[in-house]
Amino acid sequence: MCKSKRKLFSTVLITTVLIFMFLTPVLTFPEDTPNKDVTGSRDHPLISRFPGSYIRFYESKDYDEFTLPLNKLNKAEFGDKYKEFTEKGLRVEGKMTQNFYVVPKKHSTLKIFRNYEQALKGKDFEIIARKSGGVDEGFRYQLYNGIDFKDASETHFEGVWADKESGRYLAAKLSQAEGDVYISLFTAKHGFYGGKWPDGQPAVFQVIIEETNLETDLINVESVMQDINSKGKAAIYGIQFDVDSAEIKEESEPTINKIAELLKENPDLNLNVVGHTDSTGNLDYNIDLSERRAESLVEFLVNNYNIDQNRLNSFGVGPLAPKATNETENGRAKNRRVELVKK
Repeated sequence: MCKSKRKLFSTVLITTVLIFMFLTPVLTFPEDTPNKDVTGSRDHPLISRFPGSYIRFYESKDYDEFTLPLNKLNKAEFGDKYKEFTEKGLRVEGKMTQNFYVVPKKHSTLKIFRNYEQALKGKDFEIIARKSGGVDEGFRYQLYNGIDFKDASETHFEGVWADKESGRYLAAKLSQAEGDVYISLFTAKHGFYGGKWPDGQPAVFQVIIEETNLETDLINVESVMQDINSKGKAAIYGIQFDVDSAEIKEESEPTINKIAELLKENPDLNLNVVGHTDSTGNLDYNIDLSERRAESLVEFLVNNYNIDQNRLNSFGVGPLAPKATNETENGRAKNRRVELVKK
């Protein structure tokens, strides 16, 4: 090749490379990007973030449920008082805030964990469970199951992986007159499926549940039907009875109107109406009372809304299927309910 042709070839090659460099997007990992919080996210007022971290995922719901995965811990890792939670975990309901923080790589998960632990104790939280290292796959699955991880660009991820040995977890409780507050906090080196964080980076998944009184006037047919289709049942609040009575109080009618509307809009829907009580009093009496109350609701729907009797059955289970603890008034209020269970 002559000198002039070699020079021309070199010029074209260099130009092509430069064009390719400018037009080809540079692949970066989250730790290479500016540490900016996801739009609309914020720290929970009860506890601040670890210094230098940023919120990669955030979700807040005014009322939802969450199960702290205490059943995946050894019984020795929390006090005798809480051993009953080792079978199914501790399930709580209320206002729920979820934050997933990315922490600078220079910090160890132990340092992060100890800082959060001391901060919670300083705010009068009781540490009810803790675990350091050896966090197995079952624990991580239960913790992250059902969480819809997505980033600021609305990119959805199938899930996250977390390093077993660096994993540290604690559950804490703050007792308040207006309702207890629970915190589930897990820190470990994390990464997203697909190799987004190939080496892992410290991160904190924080869930805060504030027990609040359920607003019972928000029942709507669409949401109840969604629960029945997805869970096979729907919990109904707002049906009121006098103490130790199966007589339905007048203020219950707006809620019953919605149940009747549900049945009329879905003529093929057949239901078991199941009464529930709290654990106050005698077990046999409560089971009988809950069954009589369920019978009253079925009779009310049949007699006042012309619902076919064959579409409804009534049962009562008393306090045998609680939604929350019976140790607090807020929990007992959640347990006093009627459930519509699809036949």
